[in-house]
Amino acid sequence: MEVEILTAKKNKRWIRIIGEVDLVDGKCTRLYGSVQDIDKVKRTEMEITKLYEEKNSILESIGDAFFAVDKSWVVNYWNKEAEAALECPKHTVMGKNIGSVFSGDDDNEFHEYFRKAANENVIQHFESYYRKVNRWFDVNVYPSPNGLSVYLRDITERIQSDIRLQQLNKNLRNYTHELILSNKGLEQFSYIVSHNLRAPVANIIGLAELLSEDSYSEEDKKDFMNGLLTNVKRLDEVIFDMNTILQVKKEISEKSEIVDFQNLVDGIQCSIPAIIRHEQVQIITDFGEINSFKTIKSYLQSIFYNLILNGIKYHQPGIPPVIKIKTCLKDRKLIISVKDNGMGIDLEKRGSQVFGLYKRFHHHVEGKGMGLFMVKTQVEMLGGKISVKSKVNYGTEFLLEFKYDDEIQT
Repeated sequence: MEVEILTAKKNKRWIRIIGEVDLVDGKCTRLYGSVQDIDKVKRTEMEITKLYEEKNSILESIGDAFFAVDKSWVVNYWNKEAEAALECPKHTVMGKNIGSVFSGDDDNEFHEYFRKAANENVIQHFESYYRKVNRWFDVNVYPSPNGLSVYLRDITERIQSDIRLQQLNKNLRNYTHELILSNKGLEQFSYIVSHNLRAPVANIIGLAELLSEDSYSEEDKKDFMNGLLTNVKRLDEVIFDMNTILQVKKEISEKSEIVDFQNLVDGIQCSIPAIIRHEQVQIITDFGEINSFKTIKSYLQSIFYNLILNGIKYHQPGIPPVIKIKTCLKDRKLIISVKDNGMGIDLEKRGSQVFGLYKRFHHHVEGKGMGLFMVKTQVEMLGGKISVKSKVNYGTEFLLEFKYDDEIQT
């Protein structure tokens, strides 16, 4: 037995007592044994036990999940927070290799940092997603001669907040972009009101006042009436154009679908066979890299139609129009090129006006200057960008750029 005694000098001391007896006919004939002073050893053991209990108490009371492994990667400590955070009871993992916990392909990052800490004897800090429990952890790995000590803090709420914040920022950027587009639209409408509505309205008012006067002959009044009718028609055309633009913005809620580029081009050619034959138009397509796109079909059809028609209308005299349409993928973006061999545009002088409303650069061809404005409007409504390259007498190339997500396109 091991006991604590009080010595003759009133000092406390731990001793170990070992005793034996000799029995003869069931009676004790001799008692012998030894007494060993174990005071230093016992007090050292007690101090170690106390420190161990204090350590356990600290490790069990901390808010972090904690576990430790020895040099053979065997788990020798697993606190209650580790049980809760990793959803792994202590009795199922103690004395087992840590690989039994972090065992899937998704846990390779944990193993990578554990090995790095052990091999390089350097503290490792990282954030990682643990798929088994659907949580994010902030992890600190501390190496020692005896193995590794690992602390994990659940940061799922913070990560989710960051994701929500990123989504809010993305939405804000989208709203800002939409607001910029809306402002541009308002500028265009302001232009229509100030330049294209005001003139015919002013003319109508002036001519109506002249018609009400008796000092003019019937012939003059007939001319006034013709002028009045002309301005009313001009006013009606402008209002029709405004409705067309408004309709484009209204239809953006139309459902997206997979659109085959070649079918789209073939359909457009079938819709204008007389023009194709008369102008001897040649349309060359290359959709070998990307042959379809999930989007609003009516918008893309209108974009292709206007760009093809633009290339036909503004071809060089005596030279049959050749329009080349090609798609490719660059930096996860769909690039659509529509290139013609037409008259071209002087971009140095008129580059800022190419997509403006009622802007025309070749007046020998009938048109109102609506086509390219509508193209740009529809491209931007689909979340894309459009740019132009051109040289006088060397043709024009329009480049359309859209975000391309493989998962969305299937």
